[in-house]
Amino acid sequence: MVARSTCLLLCVLLGFAPSLYGQGPQRNAERIMVPLPERGHYVVDSAHLLDEAAEQSLQQIAEDLQAETSTPLFVVTIDSLAAHGGGGLQIEAFSKALLEQWQFESPRAANWPNSILLLVAKEDRRARIQFFRPRGRKDDRIAREIMDAHIVRQFKRGQFSEGIVAGATGLDSLARNKTLPSAPWPMWVIVVLGGAGGLFLLFSISLYRSGLDSWAWRSMKAIIDGFSEGPNWDSDDHSGSYSGGGGYSGGGFSSDRGCSDSGGATGSW
Repeated sequence: MVARSTCLLLCVLLGFAPSLYGQGPQRNAERIMVPLPERGHYVVDSAHLLDEAAEQSLQQIAEDLQAETSTPLFVVTIDSLAAHGGGGLQIEAFSKALLEQWQFESPRAANWPNSILLLVAKEDRRARIQFFRPRGRKDDRIAREIMDAHIVRQFKRGQFSEGIVAGATGLDSLARNKTLPSAPWPMWVIVVLGGAGGLFLLFSISLYRSGLDSWAWRSMKAIIDGFSEGPNWDSDDHSGSYSGGGGYSGGGFSSDRGCSDSGGATGSW
């Protein structure tokens, strides 16, 4: 009877053992489902965001960076985190887990501490620059600039290939401690500058041809006269109306710069 009871107790304890130790077998099955690229390859375009020229450009950037600085730079696009084993994970945790998983699987483990990942989750509308190990506040700040000015700005216009290549180019400069390339100007800036240049040219032609009788001169004179008259700053009417600039709280702008951003940068569009 004692032997039978002991055997039953052992069976119960063994049955609960996985839960006592973090459900080992089930936990081991929870993997990020993004395959490690073959040796010498650095781009995984599962979401099909890249055209052929962009994919070749990214591969060349990564090959040169690896050869010259021993820094693996990976570019991964996926449809969503949930579709690749990341249901319930934030993109920061997903990216870190993916790099750690790849390190375990990789024959290039010697250079892994230098590795950088650029991950784009199309349907989640999120992107992440992830450093395998923290590189300090300076590189986090540069990563934030790359994300905001070089990647997300292009994504908002639907230019995914261009944004990803621009991001990889910026990360190449970061890894080499070089100055970042200039971000492309938004279209509205180009339009405004072009319009201002055209208006200046028309003003110049009008003044050259007609002098003080030109429409350009009359327009300029009307503007100058308007400013010279100015508002009526009657001290009795306006005393105490300026509060010293305390009305701006600085809290109206939000971004993805949370504490989980350590070791990279996150963006959304």
